[in-house]
Amino acid sequence: MNALQDIPIERIHLGRNPRTKFDKAKLEELSKSISARGQKQPVVVEPYKDGYLLVMGERRLRAVKMLGQSTIQAYVRDRTNHNGRERFIDALIENDQREDMTPMDTARAYQVLRDEYGMSVRQISKLIGKAESTIDNLLLLTKLDPEIQEMIDQGLWKDTRLARGLLQIEDKDTRVELAHRLWDHRASLKACLKAVTETIQAIRSTPRRTRIPKDAVPSQVFAEAEAKPANWDMLKQLGRVPEWELVVHAAEQTCERCSLRSIASRITCEQCGAVTMLRTMVEAAHDTQ
Repeated sequence: MNALQDIPIERIHLGRNPRTKFDKAKLEELSKSISARGQKQPVVVEPYKDGYLLVMGERRLRAVKMLGQSTIQAYVRDRTNHNGRERFIDALIENDQREDMTPMDTARAYQVLRDEYGMSVRQISKLIGKAESTIDNLLLLTKLDPEIQEMIDQGLWKDTRLARGLLQIEDKDTRVELAHRLWDHRASLKACLKAVTETIQAIRSTPRRTRIPKDAVPSQVFAEAEAKPANWDMLKQLGRVPEWELVVHAAEQTCERCSLRSIASRITCEQCGAVTMLRTMVEAAHDTQ
């Protein structure tokens, strides 16, 4: 590796970086630190075309750019071989050690090493310094649907047990819809794992899914209460039952929040409190003449 140099930022080309997400607030903090104390750690580059290819230090490069500087401290090292594999590994190790990447960034990086550079999980383990089981588990994330991967990129569920569970749900629509509902409600990991387990059990115990209209309210359908009983208004005036519209709204909200909404059937809904309550109220109304 050559001596430390100040090189023009405009001549630096970005290399392939395993990290795709950069926290703006942390970049601003780093930029202020460099402005106050100087650049403590140089970036690493290699000769490339008419300039240099960045090997390590994209966060520092971005932070220095924010200061409006025209040059940056860098070590210029000899070009590596293996079609860029060594550069990619160096960048992966640096990012992982300095600031945790998102689970998806890490998983995609391992996928590149395995699929593009032909490395085994054991080889990756030795180079990265992580257990083979850790690498295997993270690689599971790359099998998830793009929609779910995007949720993980946004900070959802770092625990790979959830990915393993979701992948057991064979129907894509059910899998993605369940993930969306859990994400929309910012469900805890414990609640997510429970919902996935219940969904898998419900699917396995249901020989044939009961189809209902997409815009229907399952609790009303399975309580056989799609329509208001004829004498409901009379019972409401007597103070025996609440407004029908309030009952429908409560049923809608209950079903909307249910993690099993996408696979609603008599089996999955039979023990639901909303179904039981609504069925009891409707049956009582019908019995009252």
